[in-house]
Amino acid sequence: GRMNLSVAGTVPTISTQEAHTGKASLEVNSGSDIEFTVDIGASNFSTLHLYSGKTYHLSAWAKAASTESVSIEISFEDDLQQSTGAPVTYTSNGDVIEGWSRLDKAFTVPTQTTVVKFRISGTGATAYLDDLRIHPENSAIKTFVYDPITLRLVAELDAQNFATFYNYDLEGTVVQVKKETERGVMTLQNTRSHLQQAINP
Repeated sequence: GRMNLSVAGTVPTISTQEAHTGKASLEVNSGSDIEFTVDIGASNFSTLHLYSGKTYHLSAWAKAASTESVSIEISFEDDLQQSTGAPVTYTSNGDVIEGWSRLDKAFTVPTQTTVVKFRISGTGATAYLDDLRIHPENSAIKTFVYDPITLRLVAELDAQNFATFYNYDLEGTVVQVKKETERGVMTLQNTRSHLQQAINP
């Protein structure tokens, strides 16, 4: 289907204040819902294809203050803009790993659906959403995040959307590898190197 981004409230803001991986995330402000729709009846190609009767997996990372949350609501409509099924809501109130909470759930697009709407909203002053992924339920996905200037791999997100982080020294050598798990972020590798200075006789 065709993906259209429409906004309720303010224009979506890409913020460099916080990021789960990479250098930026989507800023979500209370009262400024962000909505995008996917027209699954359209025949042209887009970046997101959803099909009626199929099940998909949604995963994302959200960061908000302890009393706040980010939610994603998915609703389904037919050609007459009538609901074809109950909306599905995901809320970022699970385990927090270094300030980020993972949203993770499957949803099925009801038959007769021609439009799927996604609404992202926050309950507090400012929250952030990053690494949003939607893919067919019976598939595996792995995503990669690169530094836009050095083009080095800085993170790799596995099938569960947990990240492996790569840190580099000035020469471009990997000096630290960290892995995100349900129990937190763990260091897998630390490397130190030293180049000997030239010896003057």
